[in-house]
Amino acid sequence: MLALKDLSWQPFDARFKSFLQNFNQHTNTLEKELSLRHATQVLEEFESLQKTISQTEQLVQALRTETSAIEQDRKRREDERTAGRSKLRRKIQAVDDFDRKSYSTTNKMDQTSGMGTGF
Repeated sequence: MLALKDLSWQPFDARFKSFLQNFNQHTNTLEKELSLRHATQVLEEFESLQKTISQTEQLVQALRTETSAIEQDRKRREDERTAGRSKLRRKIQAVDDFDRKSYSTTNKMDQTSGMGTGF
């Protein structure tokens, strides 16, 4: 009876040692598979982000190119306006100079003819 008692009563760890080893092995395998799946998802997300960053960089470069072209066009138009204003000022000055000469010549003629005295 004592022998039967020794055979039937064993601590849990001893009785289920094989089961616990298999369970721990399966737990470790599951953890590794989950870690691998997580790493794969992180890598896929990283690659997706790299693609998005690349596309964004291309868009930024296109925007810089377009902005540069617009800025060059704005500068060209500003230079044209400045040149046009200078040309207009020279023409106005020429007209003013002509008017002064004409007025001066008319005054001299009036004074010599006696009409500059007013009556």
